[in-house]
This record gives sequence, C-alpha cells and structure tokens, in this order.
Amino acid sequence: MNWYYNAKDDYFIDPNGVRFNFNGYRKRTDKHQFTRDFKEYKAEKYDINQNIDSNALTKSGNTRRIRINYAWEYFKNKQKELLLAPKTSDIYARRKIDVESVFGKLKASLRFNRFSVRGIEKVKKEISFTVMALNIRKLMTKVINFINLYTKIGFTLSSKRKSYFLETYVTAPFYVLPNTHVLS
Repeated sequence: MNWYYNAKDDYFIDPNGVRFNFNGYRKRTDKHQFTRDFKEYKAEKYDINQNIDSNALTKSGNTRRIRINYAWEYFKNKQKELLLAPKTSDIYARRKIDVESVFGKLKASLRFNRFSVRGIEKVKKEISFTVMALNIRKLMTKVINFINLYTKIGFTLSSKRKSYFLETYVTAPFYVLPNTHVLS
C-alpha cells in the first residue's frame, strides 16, 4: 500500500489526505468455509472545519472503509523477501525461461488456449498431441535451418533429398538420417 501508516495511533492516511481510524476486528467466511481475520478502518467523515469531506464517502454516500488482513500481508512480505534473496531469485528468473516460454509458444504458435475435453486421461492425451505438434514444429525448424546452412556453404542437395527433409514427419523422439540403419 502506498498509504501512510501511523503504528503508534493505528491509523492510515490515503493519498487524498483522508484519515482512516481503527474501527474494529472483522471476520469473513468465503464460499469454501475458510475464515479470514481483518482489521477494519473507517474514514473520518468530517474535515478540520467540521465540513463533510467528499473524499471520505463512497459514490452512494456511505463512509469509506478498508479492511487489512495482516496475516496475508505478512505472507506476501515473506514471499517478497524470498524472491529477492540471491538463491531464490535465480530460480525464479530461470522459471521465466524454462517454463513460461513453452506455454507462450503453445498459446501463440499453436493457438492452444484451453482443453477441449474433460477428464484427466483425455486431457493427458490432448496435451500429448499438442506437445508432439510443438516438438515437430521445432524439429522442422532445425531441419530447415540445416538445409539453409548446407546450401549456404556451397553444397547442393538433390530435390529428392530436400523433399525427404521437408516431407518427413517424425513421431518418435529421434529421427533417422538417410543411408543410416537403426539396430533393433
């Protein structure tokens, strides 16, 4: 929060200068029956001249209130400290490279934004097909780059060999080059 907080007298001041005094402790229970504890602060309705401060009121004319969950704030600050520590910041920085780029390619290149099936087994099959398509796309990029490099350095590929590279679809985690043998 970017509000000023006075710990001694337990009040907040918002950027408009409205003071929020401690009003009481509150509990909220969500739809999953999880209870959270809050401290409630209520805006001072009147300014120094005893005039009603419009910044202290909501659009409907009620006095503004804020609720602070100190347990939530504690855990947020703890996570922030962990993320700023040298060891964990390296791990977090790697996550952006290792994981999020793959999901970005799934969404951008293959336009895979959501699953079209239900059930864990069907979802596993669908993600397997999607990852296979992503791997084939990567493989074809490597093959095309290899062909471009091969022709750039002066070698010529016959049209038969070019078509082999461009028309072969590989579903296994490896591929066999022409004139090589795979031992069974």
